[in-house]
Amino acid sequence: MGIRKFILLGAVLLLAAPLAAQAFDSDFERFEKKFLGLKAFHCRFSQEYYDEPADQTLEGHGQLWYQSPGLMRWSYEGDDPLVIILGKKKLWIVDPLLENVTIERASKVRKLPSLGFFFDKTPFKKNYKQVRTEQPLLKSTAQTKFYTLQPLKPTEAIKELQLLIVKDNAQLKAIAILDHANNWRKLEFTHFKTNPAIPPQTFSHATPSDMEVIDRVTN
Repeated sequence: MGIRKFILLGAVLLLAAPLAAQAFDSDFERFEKKFLGLKAFHCRFSQEYYDEPADQTLEGHGQLWYQSPGLMRWSYEGDDPLVIILGKKKLWIVDPLLENVTIERASKVRKLPSLGFFFDKTPFKKNYKQVRTEQPLLKSTAQTKFYTLQPLKPTEAIKELQLLIVKDNAQLKAIAILDHANNWRKLEFTHFKTNPAIPPQTFSHATPSDMEVIDRVTN
């Protein structure tokens, strides 16, 4: 349930509150320009969620589709499948094992200031400052660059936002969130496809036949 709550609450998603500009290096500037300029992408992801009180780590993996401004589909695979769809007006949470669909208003997610970089292309530097971390959650290599960001405006949900960026192409490799209770969430991205043609039905509660079309186009 920790993984599901992460996406459902929009920590799906990721971030903090509004603020004041800080200085970032040229590599981050290049990443930010590229990321905010994306019209669409498709990738595979692996996720870990650590629950401090239970001392338990949950794992998940699947596929993510994104289309500006802020349409998303998270498709979890494996023994505990789940599909979370953020459309223009609705948020669907589809549990195929329980044959259950939960529907919420998409505005519940879009009103979160923490998701500004997805929904209104708010630059990271307007919401965060760069800091040093005592608890790195992502492993940097010679090919990547590691950043730790802290909200300029305090928030309970986020103590630190950590990013791992590929140096050569300024692509987001991984993201991690640490909260004040020492719970953390990590997402690593692979097989990244920039600006693919994504069928409109991807961002609505699709039937199995619709999903066959989506898979043929994006895989």
